[in-house]
Amino acid sequence: MVKTTFETSIRWKYWAKRVTKVDVTKTNGFAFIGDFIKVNQLVEVREGDYILVYEEVGSAAHHKLYVTLYQIQNGEQVVAVEEVSGMDWALQIRDEVAALVNNQEVVSPLSSVSIEDLISELQRRGVEIKNVKS
Repeated sequence: MVKTTFETSIRWKYWAKRVTKVDVTKTNGFAFIGDFIKVNQLVEVREGDYILVYEEVGSAAHHKLYVTLYQIQNGEQVVAVEEVSGMDWALQIRDEVAALVNNQEVVSPLSSVSIEDLISELQRRGVEIKNVKS
């Protein structure tokens, strides 16, 4: 897990969502499927997660919305899709986000643990291991 903070303006609407799938039949924000996460405070995300951040900034007379997709790489927030703005933001980035997220290989959280450590943990839990092949 990676601890990070997604910073946004708090004057107007703002949110962040861990995007796990994109429904390309929808043209609004409901196309982006996943769980909302907290903004402007420390959260835990997984390596490889895609996080969509929405914020509105500016004055009452002149405020504008901005949306950016980040990916967590090597413990850092990396821009995966450059910032877009406008009321049609979802349609502007939907297909690009879908290409990234929908084709994402599912990585087991145990993939970084050595075989020896996995066997040791299973044995510690009372599992009998036979014929281990490397």
